[in-house]
Amino acid sequence: MKDNRNPLILKLNDDDLKRVEELDKKQSDRFGHDRGYFTLGRDESSHKIGFIGELGVLRFFKQEYKLREPEDIGQENMGGKFDAHIVLNGFNHFLHIKTGRWNNWPTDDMAFGVHFAQKIERSNSPIILVSFLKNDESLIRIEGFITDDELGKCKLIKKGELFPNTRYPSRTDNWLTYFNQYKDIKGIIEYLKSK
Repeated sequence: MKDNRNPLILKLNDDDLKRVEELDKKQSDRFGHDRGYFTLGRDESSHKIGFIGELGVLRFFKQEYKLREPEDIGQENMGGKFDAHIVLNGFNHFLHIKTGRWNNWPTDDMAFGVHFAQKIERSNSPIILVSFLKNDESLIRIEGFITDDELGKCKLIKKGELFPNTRYPSRTDNWLTYFNQYKDIKGIIEYLKSK
């Protein structure tokens, strides 16, 4: 696979981190502590991981393109089909944002699972992948994006199967993506405008 990545490191500010905590509490109060497409099986919130990624992507659009929230960008409703949206030339584009929490930054040959049950491969919306380290939630790395069409061409890994070159089983049926598939996030605006 061609390496066309250019991961972008970004720091969440104190307001972002406070908002993550508030969203996590609201989501946990509404849907339960560790419920979703899979559970972590640990005493921690799986919601919080996702909100770190979502707010990181919004921070990227604010800093890189001077977009304003809620006029130009924003989160979608909790539990909705999409995670965020961006308005370009008066047209609303929807985004899927997937987030992984790691001990060390992922390498290009590592795999990441995207939930099959969500049917993202038919959504006509790109998937943005975000990483952060367990020891610093404020420092995120936007790995890049892939299209829904590209996702639909990936191999399917079944629940319980091990991710390649790891001892970690998939917690649900997943599309198997690799970090080196994700394109430079700075190309997402042009991609969305071309749709």
